[in-house]
Amino acid sequence: MNGYLAEPEEKGPYPALLVVHEIFGLDDHPKDVARRFAAQGYVALAPNLFTGPIAETMTPANVQLAMRALAGAPSDLRSNPAKFREFAESQPPERRPVLEALAQVTDPVTQDGFARDLIACREFLQSLPSVNPQRIGAVGFCFGGAVVGRYATVDPTLTAGVIFYGQNPPLDRVPQIRAQLLGQYAGEDPGIT
Repeated sequence: MNGYLAEPEEKGPYPALLVVHEIFGLDDHPKDVARRFAAQGYVALAPNLFTGPIAETMTPANVQLAMRALAGAPSDLRSNPAKFREFAESQPPERRPVLEALAQVTDPVTQDGFARDLIACREFLQSLPSVNPQRIGAVGFCFGGAVVGRYATVDPTLTAGVIFYGQNPPLDRVPQIRAQLLGQYAGEDPGIT
């Protein structure tokens, strides 16, 4: 796995943050967020969760293509895998691979895998001399917010997390969360709220 690391200029140790990208992958936005956190006194790691074969399909251009296809689709597609697959099969052939990849990366089992990947990222941060290993949080945007919510259910060492308009973690796992979580949501986003 690769990522983008931003650190304050002065010697630490500092608290650290995982900055989890949107569905567009590790583009300029999460890197900019990581730099802004570093300027405020945090070591910030923006990992690229899209590695391996999925990275070839989940490019920003392909994701934009899929988003245009989804613009007029029913809002419940994201929460209904069978309906999503049916929708993908109804699309022109050039859109199908990215829609299938989108279904894969938003699948709950895959997102659980991404949450476990964040444990490895947290362990990497803890190994850095510039990081206070007891003060590690995570922030995620949309897709990344959903991953942060799931991550909070599997890593009891996480101290804080912020979910920006991402799907909530499964309700049956909420009792496993030990971190302080803050959720920021839009009031009229039927795919999330």
